[in-house]
Amino acid sequence: MIYKVRTQAKPLKIILQVETDQPRDIIFIGYDPYRSSSEYFQRKKRIQTSINGKFSDQVIFPLPQAPKRYLHVMIFDAKEGERRYPKSFRITSFKTEQLQTSRQQISPQHTKNIEFIEGFARNCTSLRAARIYDHPGADFKIEYLHAIFTENGKESSTPARIHKQTNTIQVSRRNFASMTIPMRVMILLHEYSHNFINYDKDNEKEADYNALELYQWLGYPDTEAMYALSKMHSYSYEMMDRIRSLYYQVEHKTGGNILP
Repeated sequence: MIYKVRTQAKPLKIILQVETDQPRDIIFIGYDPYRSSSEYFQRKKRIQTSINGKFSDQVIFPLPQAPKRYLHVMIFDAKEGERRYPKSFRITSFKTEQLQTSRQQISPQHTKNIEFIEGFARNCTSLRAARIYDHPGADFKIEYLHAIFTENGKESSTPARIHKQTNTIQVSRRNFASMTIPMRVMILLHEYSHNFINYDKDNEKEADYNALELYQWLGYPDTEAMYALSKMHSYSYEMMDRIRSLYYQVEHKTGGNILP
């Protein structure tokens, strides 16, 4: 099942009401049909709220940035796979609304840098690797690599990293290609926070907090931020501690130290 949403690059919010015959995992994928590797969300939602003998839940997808023309929303049962006319669920309501954000709280200089981050996150799979990209008025550059390597020549699991002196963010094309656009935004905001917002440039948790605050002001979904952090490094106790801390920030809406 695919819904076509006219977006015209305008921020919006998609609100769905889903009804199933029993508790089921439903997959939602929003993508630009005119551009490869351009998913604006990819979510699995357990529909399990019982109402008068039926199972129904509301699902909301905020889109701070949207495709130039249309967004396609593919919906299917995780067990049954994609079907044109699914029998295990139905969409009882599908509507869009204007998305309200807190972008006005962000300073002009951060805004210019965020323009670069959001544009790169949206367009990177159409850009050539092994090149350096910049943006008018931005304080940093992006070195777009096929992959990132450690000093001993091994491929790094990190999708991005920032150089402390040159303010250049290295990005792995291989890692970014498999991520949603919001995940790319969160990762780039994290690297940006290290050099431009943190009190301590080397503090990973501080960069997480500051990135998430910016990310939330922009209107992106919290779920994608959690997915992004899990992609940043291989499993470790330190990473699990960072994920727990970020989850607490999401739940309690505690922020970092963003300056106006």
